Amino acid sequence: MLDALRNGSNTRGYFQWSFLNLLELLDGFESSFGLYYIDMDDPDLKRQPKLSAHWYSHFLKTKGVSSDILSNLRRI
Repeated sequence: MLDALRNGSNTRGYFQWSFLNLLELLDGFESSFGLYYIDMDDPDLKRQPKLSAHWYSHFLKTKGVSSDILSNLRRI
């Protein structure tokens, strides 16, 4: 990534998803990773956003962390 940036890449964000995917693969369905909770007992696999999904959405919309984000998210 550093080489790409030095060569003029227009990189605005980078996430280590491959590392997280490996953790999930090794743990199977024992742990719940990700921004959404998936009900594995529901045949439709319904999804519900976790608190982290709300936080991340706000973070992206405001392009940063505001001091009142945690208090606002606790009300959700």
